[in-house]
Amino acid sequence: VIIAWDGSSWMGVTSFSPGVGGPSTVYITGLDVAAGKLFIGGLLAGQSGYYYDGTTVTYAGLAGDWIYAFAEYDGAVYEGGFNPVVGRYNGGTSWTYHSGGSSAWQAAVPYDLEVYGDVLVVAGGLDGFVDPPNLYLITWDGANWSTLGTGVNGIIEALAVKDGRLFAAGQFSTADGNPASRIAQWSETPVTVRKSTLGAVKALYSGQKR
Repeated sequence: VIIAWDGSSWMGVTSFSPGVGGPSTVYITGLDVAAGKLFIGGLLAGQSGYYYDGTTVTYAGLAGDWIYAFAEYDGAVYEGGFNPVVGRYNGGTSWTYHSGGSSAWQAAVPYDLEVYGDVLVVAGGLDGFVDPPNLYLITWDGANWSTLGTGVNGIIEALAVKDGRLFAAGQFSTADGNPASRIAQWSETPVTVRKSTLGAVKALYSGQKR
């Protein structure tokens, strides 16, 4: 059952019984809004992609063995998970896999997707042979894979964007070569702060542009 919070209590939204396996084969690990729908993913008895339109749950095709996240980027819905790592939804039950990547994507696992500026950020426990090589954080601009600096030195489990900054949290101790214990931020421009009695502080943090 999918449930929702109405501001004061939880209530059931719709029954959800994917696949033909028993409860031990059904895990929901991805739940994100994209293209005006609630996309549902996980390890779902061999039927890994669904969406909820406010009334009905619809099967959206075999979008991977195990899905962890969805995101809407450049007018399309993307999924991140295991085998394949990145998929692009074409509508109905059709997906395009390995968007711009190589066959090595089969061994990688992204735990979160987030749109930051004009790119889709893919982060998690990625494979060392992806294009370009980067273990935990890469970006997709619709045509090419790239990186944000040198990335981090450990698995990323969550991403968020706020006030023009990209935040990452996970199992790492450095980010772009700088000390960063479990959480880091990336900014395309300096983050300005108000003047203090000790003088003007120009910026708290400045990331490097791609």
